[in-house]
Amino acid sequence: MRALLRLLRVDLEKKVAANHERIRATTTDVARIGGARLNARWFHEFMAHDPREDLRAVTMPVLALTGAKDLQVKPDDLAVLAATVRGPVETHLVPELTHTLRRQSGAASLSAYKKELRSPVDAEVLGIVTDWCGGLTHPDRPPRTNA
Repeated sequence: MRALLRLLRVDLEKKVAANHERIRATTTDVARIGGARLNARWFHEFMAHDPREDLRAVTMPVLALTGAKDLQVKPDDLAVLAATVRGPVETHLVPELTHTLRRQSGAASLSAYKKELRSPVDAEVLGIVTDWCGGLTHPDRPPRTNA
C-alpha cells in the first residue's frame, strides 16, 4: 500500500512540476493549463517566493500540522518549518489526513477533496489545536486525553 501511495504521489508531483514549467515558460499574464485559465503573473510570484525568509522572522509559538495523505504539502516540510522558525514550534503529522484536514481512506486522491469538504474537520486535528491553544493560555493545565 505504501508503494502505491508513493507512486501516486510521484505521479502527481510530476504532473504538478510539468504544469509549473508550463507556467514559468509563459510570458503573458494568463496561461492555459489543462483547459483552465490561470493567473500566470500570480503563479510566477508565488513560485518564486521562498517562505523560509518569512519563517526566519517568526519568534512566536507555531503549531504546524499536516497529514500523511496531504498531496499538496510534503510531510518533510514540518521539519523544515521547525528548523527555520526561531520561536517554539510544535509539529504533528496525522495519519490518513489530507490537505483538507479530513481523513481519507484508501489511496490518497485529490478527487475526494470536494466530498471531504462536506464533512467537519477531523476530530484529532481539533483536539491538537485546542490542546495547543490551551497550553499557551494555561501552561499549568495538563493536556486532555482522548480516553
